Amino acid sequence: MKRQHGGRAAPAAKAAREDAAPLKVHKGTVVDLFKRLPIDVTTEKSKWEVYSQATAAVDPLEITVDRTRTWIDMTKILLEFDVEFHNGGAGAARALLTNTSAAVPINNVAHSLIKQIQLTINKGAVTVNADHYHLEAYFDRLLNYSEEEKKSLLSLEGWATDTPDKFDQLNPNDLAIANPAAWAGNAPTVAEVGDAIRAAITRETPNKGAKERVGLCCQNRAVKFILRPVIPLFSSQRYLTPGCELKFRIQWNPRELVMMNGPTVGATAITQPNASYTIVNYSPKLHIRHVDVNSELHIKMEAAMLENQDIALYPYFTNRTVTHTVPDGRRRAQMHNVFQGYRPNYMIIGFQRGAAFDGDIARSPYNFCDMNQSSIRVTVDGEEIPHQRLDLTSHHKEEGFNTLLQFSGRGIDSAPTGIDRKGYKDGNYLILYNFNPDGEQNFGYSYARNVGNVNIDVDFSANTAHNTTMVVSGYFEQETWLDGNKNASQRYSY
Repeated sequence: MKRQHGGRAAPAAKAAREDAAPLKVHKGTVVDLFKRLPIDVTTEKSKWEVYSQATAAVDPLEITVDRTRTWIDMTKILLEFDVEFHNGGAGAARALLTNTSAAVPINNVAHSLIKQIQLTINKGAVTVNADHYHLEAYFDRLLNYSEEEKKSLLSLEGWATDTPDKFDQLNPNDLAIANPAAWAGNAPTVAEVGDAIRAAITRETPNKGAKERVGLCCQNRAVKFILRPVIPLFSSQRYLTPGCELKFRIQWNPRELVMMNGPTVGATAITQPNASYTIVNYSPKLHIRHVDVNSELHIKMEAAMLENQDIALYPYFTNRTVTHTVPDGRRRAQMHNVFQGYRPNYMIIGFQRGAAFDGDIARSPYNFCDMNQSSIRVTVDGEEIPHQRLDLTSHHKEEGFNTLLQFSGRGIDSAPTGIDRKGYKDGNYLILYNFNPDGEQNFGYSYARNVGNVNIDVDFSANTAHNTTMVVSGYFEQETWLDGNKNASQRYSY
């Protein structure tokens, strides 16, 4: 979960034997190439290369990076595209959204547009085939970045923090204040002036995040986004070897999930029920930083991979998200064997309305709120780990909030996300579990494969309603291997 820090093993240029037979790697015999080679490497040069879409269509979007003769810094891969947000009309009836519109995209805009990113390396899949990319990207940005980073670095991706308790607020505009009728043609009294001042101070304010996104996305023009794709492999902190062909295939989310819309102030009808978006054709581009380093090291590396059967090993965390819909009228819910025999290193639990999860133009899919859950008990192979049953009956849900603070195992090391005690339960109501044996955010990847039966029991203080959906996201150790012929495979299949 937390951003990984540390050294990278970085080499350069290609000297491959194309006739080399694919290597058959067995568990327990893998030799990590990066640990056998010197890591004090002089970078000779680096430069950014730009890659455009491979076909005329953008849905799905396909971009290919041909086999490279240089190393790729995977932490420096950026996706750029332009988007038009509009009323959903056809032909002459179509119009771009303006700042007077009540329609607005949800938070983390650029990532929220994406349903799935599939990545292959030399035709070998290195990503999970799932449709929850937007949710995984949201968790990553919410929990791993400080409030200052969200306002600066993540602004290029369309992040604008939603105001607690206003995630579902549909109108980003300030509520107008009408002059009292008694003022017409008359000088107001001191008391009336005081009432007007109090009304201005206490009037309902809009969702600040939605208002910022209106200023960005609803200005009668296309919007450019530049984002770092949340692809687990890219967090391995190791350079990708030469001789790799990368193929990206991106699918987009439906408009009902991306857009929110509501009535104008004083009205009841939704103003633009068909509000939508369009990816501007030929605008998508990939920016990739290629690196040249010492050529002697490259020759040693190729020899190690081809002759010694060393493996270029890339460790990281992969994600798996599962859901459970609780029928209305229940006081208890259970999920047994959540990850089918596997135990994640980290786990996130949150609750929301079913319609919001599926995509509802009136609801944010990121509103994890109080659905009357009163306690949560998580067991691994029958044992309550790492917490005993959490009591969530207090007003601010302090036991749940504490799991956010203790996520690193030391409390003070978690990112200063900007989530406070009062705003926690009103949209940021997530329970975090750290199943690592030492309770730390460990990136040594020294643990055995995650095996265990995870069960979740939830009690509710009132009958469930609105098709309460429990969202559970697990993070598992994973490795991608590249052999001497640059065949890509994943160590585990969760």
